[in-house]
Amino acid sequence: MHDRFVLDPAAAWRYPYCLFQNHSDQRRPILPMFHRNFAPHLSNDLSSFAQSFPGFLLRSALCMIMVLSVTAPGADAKEPDASRALNYQAAGATANAQTPAPCLTTNDGYLRARLTGSIQAELDWRNDATSCTGSARPGGGLRLRFSHAFGNTAHPLVLLFGINAIHAGESGKVLAVNLTIMREGEGEFYSTQGDKCTIDRLQQTVIPGMPTRKRSYRVEAHGFCNQPAHALTGNGVILMTRFDFTGRVDVDDDDDNTAAMSARS
Repeated sequence: MHDRFVLDPAAAWRYPYCLFQNHSDQRRPILPMFHRNFAPHLSNDLSSFAQSFPGFLLRSALCMIMVLSVTAPGADAKEPDASRALNYQAAGATANAQTPAPCLTTNDGYLRARLTGSIQAELDWRNDATSCTGSARPGGGLRLRFSHAFGNTAHPLVLLFGINAIHAGESGKVLAVNLTIMREGEGEFYSTQGDKCTIDRLQQTVIPGMPTRKRSYRVEAHGFCNQPAHALTGNGVILMTRFDFTGRVDVDDDDDNTAAMSARS
């Protein structure tokens, strides 16, 4: 019965004839099928070469190749997991490094405001790092939203302005505003719970684009709040003493008609 083939790396260094293993003081070839089927047909010259010094070098080289071929699969088996982990980390880093789409394609969107109270900050949000959206309010008026990274956390600060008595495309003065301030992901919500802020002046201009049912307007406004926004849970308050912004509102014909009907009723 042939011994089961086991490659012992230590034997590769212990015996120069590393293609053989020592079992019961007999050197047996570790490739028994090769030895049994082909060795009888080797010529005398080839057998002499196998016992010569060049033959010794050849056997040693073959031994090292076999050792590496046995150990390599184990190492390679670990590479997919390691590569996968690195890919996940890279994807996470890329996701964290992503910035929001610019507020306006004209690169002149912004928000500036002064906050005091539970959050004290002088906000100066520029176009490229600020996310801004806007729409028509179902009961009439406009809703504009601005968000930006804030502090050392991954949770942005969000400002939501609910503007009364105005439609998309219109300009106006002395408009009542409801303000909501949120810390997304942290469960912090502050609201004036009524129209406690005022826009001194608001101007809208059409943002050029392909003719569709949806129309976009550039909205520029300046205003202040005379009462603070109260925390919906807890006792915190935030007062926005002044604000200026340039954002956008996107509406379609259905939104505009619904708002107009609500205003007339």
